Amino acid sequence: MISAIRRNRAALSEITLFIGAYLVYLVTNGLVHADTRAVGVVNGEKIVSLQRDLGFLWEPGWQS
Repeated sequence: MISAIRRNRAALSEITLFIGAYLVYLVTNGLVHADTRAVGVVNGEKIVSLQRDLGFLWEPGWQS
């Protein structure tokens, strides 16, 4: 009986720790990565520009 109580207490402690860490992640994620879509678009444009400059931008032709 005592070991069951200790296991339940340990499980509750781990769940509480996980939820707390997840909440901290949710709050701070927006501070570090505010506009990930815009960064992704800019990076994609850089890749397309590099492919165009190197002469191997074939994908648009394949998709049409």
